[in-house]
Amino acid sequence: MAVRRRQVIGVTATVGALVAVGAAPAANADFDDLFQPFIDALSAVDPGIAADTDPGSALASLDSLFDGWYQNLVSTPIHDLDQWLFGAADASAAGSAVASGSAATAADTFTVPLQVNAVTEPVVNVSVGGGADAPVLVDTGAAGLVMPIWDVPWTGITGLPTSFNFGQFGNSLDYFYVQLPTTVTFTDAAGDHVTADSSVDAVLFAFPANFSLSGPWSIQDYLGPANVVGVLGVGPNALGPTPDSIPTAALPGDLGKGLLIDQANNELIFGANPLTGGTSIDGAPWTTLDLSINGGTHQAVSAVVDSGGVYGTMPSSVLNGIQPEQNGGLPDGTTIAVYQHGTSNLLYEYTVHNSNGAFNSPIVTSGDSMNTGNIPFAQQPIYISYSPAGTGQTIFGGSNAIQP
Repeated sequence: MAVRRRQVIGVTATVGALVAVGAAPAANADFDDLFQPFIDALSAVDPGIAADTDPGSALASLDSLFDGWYQNLVSTPIHDLDQWLFGAADASAAGSAVASGSAATAADTFTVPLQVNAVTEPVVNVSVGGGADAPVLVDTGAAGLVMPIWDVPWTGITGLPTSFNFGQFGNSLDYFYVQLPTTVTFTDAAGDHVTADSSVDAVLFAFPANFSLSGPWSIQDYLGPANVVGVLGVGPNALGPTPDSIPTAALPGDLGKGLLIDQANNELIFGANPLTGGTSIDGAPWTTLDLSINGGTHQAVSAVVDSGGVYGTMPSSVLNGIQPEQNGGLPDGTTIAVYQHGTSNLLYEYTVHNSNGAFNSPIVTSGDSMNTGNIPFAQQPIYISYSPAGTGQTIFGGSNAIQP
């Protein structure tokens, strides 16, 4: 059977992360960062244009001339236009995190409903720029909010674009997007809401990565059974597309510390980890895990703990001669056990089903990295911590700190 995979792959064919094809500037970067590629191109002729490395050279005058032209004719007018259209940054402005009500400024925890579509797809609703709620996939294997530009209300854009770039899903779908500053709002079951000042990667167009006429031509086609309009990437050390602009990390106060994905109870909980006694590993989603196949010796493997990875992937290098089936999955009855690296602490285990219409197998791939898929999230709550900055932590399991 054909298996649709939602894990995302970078330009270096690394499994399990969504990555932009190029380095995007910071989400709050100046609009003139958009002109950096042109500056870089000119720097190939005149290194002084990018930086005054040799102000005494004959080219220094060209450097000064370009800088003056750029500031007077490009940078200053653009910034003036930005201020005229959107006003100065103000935490009290409507739609900002501070203006979102007491739930945004006082609460140290906030819970929103979560549902699981198509067995492996955790989904929550978000409102972008004050628009209608839209379902998005909660994806620990990616960073940043990606959705079609027609789902982003222009009235909710809070500034000028901060970057244009390419991204890719699963080595199957390429897309070109513009990063737009906006607000991202989550609503709980009681109707209260909390808002982050963040950005959205608004997709302008998409096309099959392998140019197959039968391939997906839009995010909706690619995401298929998930029944969502976009992807909410929440992984602090995911490869992209915009790890510097993760809406859940931009939530106000303690709410931005991390999030608990509790699929069994259909909840996504923002704030400090409400559970105790879990097993913590460094990195989220990228980390090192120990893997045992069919009870064999533990093998260290680079891994992506990926809630949006469907049933995941398994590198052929760890299979010790086990051959995949025609559908790319492992043989029926194969057992997989995953441990905290360097310890005997079991994180999760399961038996592969790959016969009689049942399927929960990782897809065998080349390379040396593994994607967990959604299996561990289906078995236990998993907390994604944004500390330490840039790498984060993943905490498997745990129990309520206060028992009723």
